[in-house]
Amino acid sequence: MKKNLKMLLSAIVILSTLLLVSCGSKQLSKITLNEDLDYIVDVLAWGDEEDFFEPVQGTYSLMKNDDRMEITIEFVKTKKNNSSKYTVESFSLIPEDSDEHSIMIDGKEVEFQALDRQKKADELFNAAVGDKVKVTFTYIPKDKDAQTKIIENFVTCSVELDIEEVEDENENEEIVSSNGEADVDALLNELEGMLNRLASMDDLSDEYDEVEDQIMNLMDKIEGLDMSSAQESRYDKLDDKFDRI
Repeated sequence: MKKNLKMLLSAIVILSTLLLVSCGSKQLSKITLNEDLDYIVDVLAWGDEEDFFEPVQGTYSLMKNDDRMEITIEFVKTKKNNSSKYTVESFSLIPEDSDEHSIMIDGKEVEFQALDRQKKADELFNAAVGDKVKVTFTYIPKDKDAQTKIIENFVTCSVELDIEEVEDENENEEIVSSNGEADVDALLNELEGMLNRLASMDDLSDEYDEVEDQIMNLMDKIEGLDMSSAQESRYDKLDDKFDRI
C-alpha cells in the first residue's frame, strides 16, 4: 500500500511539473543591446521634453507567454526630465533587423506595447538620475509565420514614449501664425490624432488614401506657420512618425 501510494505521488509530481512547463513562458530568442548597435529612445512630446532614459546594455530574452510575445527591457534614467504633468499616449518598442529597419508584417510596422504604460512612465519620470526601471513590452502575432519572422529578424530596437504635457492655461502664450488665423498647437494635435488614426487603418482601403492626403495637406499648412522651437521639434517628430507608418 505504501509503495503504491509512493508511486501515485511521484506520478502527480511529474504531471504537475509537465503542466507547469507547458503553461509557463517559453524563451524564443535572445536580443543583445550594446554600444555597437544604434538603438534609440525617442520621447515624442508636446513641449520641450527631451530623451531622458536609455536601455541598459545587456542580453534580453524574447519570450512567448500564451499567445503573446514579450520582452522585458531595463532602462536607466540618464538626466532629469522637464515635464511635471502629462498623459501617456503610447509607450512602444519597435523591433528592428540587422540593417536597423523596422520589422513589417502585412505592410505594417510591428510595435510591442508596454504593459501598464502610464505606471511605467510615472516610474521613469519620478526616478532619480541613475535609477533603473524594468518595462515589459508585448505583441500578439497574427499567426506562427508572423512570430517566426519576428524571431528571425529581431536584432535591435527603438523605443518611443509619446506623451502630452498638461499645462496651465495661462502658463504660456499661444504661438499663432503671422496672419493670426491658425493655432499651431491645435493643428499639431489634429495632425497627431490623424496619424494615430492612419496607423490603425488598412492601408489598402480607400479611406486610408483619403486620410493620408488630408495629413499631407495639413502638414503643408503647418510648415508655412510661425512656430516656436518646441513646436518645430514636435512637428519634426510627427513627420518622422508619418514616414514610419
